[in-house]
Amino acid sequence: MYCLYHNTLYAMKFISDNPFDKYEVINYNGKNIFLDKNDVSKETLKNAKSFCRKYRYSLNTDKAVAVYYLRGHHEQAAYGQVLKGMLCSDPLPKELREIIHCLSFWNQEGTKNYAMNKAGNESYPDFILKCIAADCRAFVTPFAEQFITGKGGNHIWVDNRDTNERILLIHF
Repeated sequence: MYCLYHNTLYAMKFISDNPFDKYEVINYNGKNIFLDKNDVSKETLKNAKSFCRKYRYSLNTDKAVAVYYLRGHHEQAAYGQVLKGMLCSDPLPKELREIIHCLSFWNQEGTKNYAMNKAGNESYPDFILKCIAADCRAFVTPFAEQFITGKGGNHIWVDNRDTNERILLIHF
């Protein structure tokens, strides 16, 4: 994440836990769905699978290798407000692992942060996408020779700089 100190943003170079070690992993039609360990319920799994079907991530396609449906550790986002991540190429580079943990954070803490920090009439999805985009920049910047990130409409992406291969796609 970016650290704001005297109006200066600092990028953070931090390698965190492997998502396989931190989250519950469910195989669905050959794709891994990652869930917060405190949120492995039939309802959550049903919604995660429904999301996969809606965007055709559940089929044997190259669109996604894994789906991160992380509603939060202690408090969970409402099912209609879950920010999801798709791993588009395997494996997830260790330099980008913390972005996955940020998904869980924003799903857990998003409504509180939105209530305190939204700009004017800014919508909840726009606010959360702005926040996760800042997190992506913070974790990509130290590795700018390897990765690039950006925002396109209603999603955030992280690509391999050399090959332009999509690594992560994040959206509601």
